[in-house]
Amino acid sequence: MTNVSGFEVLRSKIYGNGGDGIRGLDDGAYRIEENEIYANGGDGIDLSEAGSGSVSGLIAGNYIGTNASGTGSGNGSHGIRLGRNSEGVVARNNRIWNNSGDGVRLTQDALKKNRITTDSTQPYYQAGLNAFRNNAGEPSNQPRP
Repeated sequence: MTNVSGFEVLRSKIYGNGGDGIRGLDDGAYRIEENEIYANGGDGIDLSEAGSGSVSGLIAGNYIGTNASGTGSGNGSHGIRLGRNSEGVVARNNRIWNNSGDGVRLTQDALKKNRITTDSTQPYYQAGLNAFRNNAGEPSNQPRP
């Protein structure tokens, strides 16, 4: 599913696409809740390349890389990808499993602008939450002391 502007996707099954399950290409507010997003060739949810303005919204209560029964196969890349214009995106209470990439992937521009909380990830291949590395070559997603 690709969009022109912000949209809502509620209580849907999105699976078997050759590319991303849900991809936002323009500015706007997104509401993506209580979906099963699995077995897609790209990211489960990709809001990393959206427009020149800002992207905000809620990603909550989704099964990403699996389905409600736990039998769905993972997505071909990351579970959730947020990028340069993502501001104020809240991702919470998602079950993010089995994806070939990171459970949640943030570009450096998205590090301070978004809130990722209480997501259940099973990082079979890479990090559960991964952000671009800092200049010292260390992960930017290290827990604070």
